[in-house]
Amino acid sequence: MVNLTKKLLEAKDWVKVRASTDAQQSFLTWHGSVHSFIPGEPKQHLFEIVGMSVARCIPKSEGGWDFTSRELTFYLDPETGEKLDTWKNPWTDEILPVLHVANNPVQGLFKRPMPALVDEELTTYKFDLFSSYPNPLADDPKFAEYSPQPLYQ
Repeated sequence: MVNLTKKLLEAKDWVKVRASTDAQQSFLTWHGSVHSFIPGEPKQHLFEIVGMSVARCIPKSEGGWDFTSRELTFYLDPETGEKLDTWKNPWTDEILPVLHVANNPVQGLFKRPMPALVDEELTTYKFDLFSSYPNPLADDPKFAEYSPQPLYQ
């Protein structure tokens, strides 16, 4: 049985869980399903996702760790698992191009203690991320109706 305890752990502990304390590259993967949830309608399985990240945590002489990484996430056909180039919108029947995620760089400075849920073999960190960077779709007339904001937030 898992018995998670809330603890405040040092930044170095997070580095040990996510990467490496010797600035070596680490590799992380994730996968999951994306569904629609529209009130009054049954959920729809829209696609699968698979992603990966290569990261390093570099110790800072004044304390803390510079985290730097690159991330990719791909949208996959929910039936075949193949990478999607186009997707049929189930509400409009439009065939749309699929824009996969390529976040480069993903960076941060980890210096302060962070809350975690800890068991003997398991440590879980929760992050609230408030991204804000230029929206590459903002100036494209094709996406003006859907993504006109100059900043991605």
